[in-house]
Amino acid sequence: MDSDTAPPRGQSWYRPFTDDEQRRIVALYDEGETVDAIAATVRRGRGTVSRVLYDAGRNPVSRREGRTDVTAEECKRLYTEQGFTVAQIAAKFGVSLTTVNQRLEALGVARQGRKRPEITVKECQRLYEEEGLTVSRIAATVGASRMAVYRRLEDILTPRRKPRRGQAFTDECVRRFTQDGRTITEIARDMGAKPETVSRHLRDAGHDTTARRRDITPAECQRLYEGQGLTIVQIAERFTTSKATVAQRLDEAGVSRRSGRGRGFTAECVARFAEGGQTIEEIARDLAARPDTVSRHLREAGYETRPGRHDITPEECDRRYRAGETVTQIAEAYGCSLSVISRRLKEAGTPVRSGRRRADATAAPPQDTPQQPDREWCGFGVVVER
Repeated sequence: MDSDTAPPRGQSWYRPFTDDEQRRIVALYDEGETVDAIAATVRRGRGTVSRVLYDAGRNPVSRREGRTDVTAEECKRLYTEQGFTVAQIAAKFGVSLTTVNQRLEALGVARQGRKRPEITVKECQRLYEEEGLTVSRIAATVGASRMAVYRRLEDILTPRRKPRRGQAFTDECVRRFTQDGRTITEIARDMGAKPETVSRHLRDAGHDTTARRRDITPAECQRLYEGQGLTIVQIAERFTTSKATVAQRLDEAGVSRRSGRGRGFTAECVARFAEGGQTIEEIARDLAARPDTVSRHLREAGYETRPGRHDITPEECDRRYRAGETVTQIAEAYGCSLSVISRRLKEAGTPVRSGRRRADATAAPPQDTPQQPDREWCGFGVVVER
């Protein structure tokens, strides 16, 4: 079989091993490499590597089950005397959890439940109330989960503090809000916090977070939006507020909002469609927009986006398709989408070829091209030579 010949789309032919590759697998195994490591090195499946080792007289299962560096006695000593967990023993020897469990079961060692750290209610109360540690800090100190600490604090009905970021965080929020004129959204984004967290810290510091929004009147937003042609983003930047606030003021003034891409985008679509002769799909691809967005802008400018489609008859599409042209080639010739041609072919009752065929697939190969041996695809990665 010619290894350079590509298999059918969606299928693959079996790639046989070379002698050098087989010798390399055996050599890596003899050097002590595991089957998984060899499979990753040669980029083959684990079962495939094991089959090659079996054919070479090796037994990878015996190595896996008879490891001399992981004895059952050592696993028992670490588990029962030193208090290691199964995961810790497996990490120590670099083996799987199953291997350690097999060693322990071989000696009849009873599995113990997970050891939980001793967490007293009084200790949690002392760390939380007297030393002022957070729940996360207490959990890290005593080696437990935060949920375990929460339960201990709830047992004594200790009122939990509100999570705070500290006075330094409040001072920084106030400085950015009052001196730099930053919005709450910008402060939250720069400091990695939520907007409501920043707003709460500002209110705790005595600052009115809604004063700026009251200064933004609907009439002023309408004047900037309709009179000067500013966008919502530009108005928001001028007032150092959010886009949602400006949009709310425009809605209060009863202003109908413009299309998000503006007049420049519409003019560019019209120029490419009317003068350049581009299709809607080509314009959308060049301007990084959706085809329906381009079509909407053209309709708003008074252009019919589907001219000439009645000229694409099912009979003509059927004739060109049977002559060997593909759906893509016919669509490019008419300047329309693939779906239009597909509908015309369906209306004409034309049997559609498989997508893996091409227009030149039935052409005779050149005389100087060597003929490939006939093959028959049988499925499951099997190819039979005729």
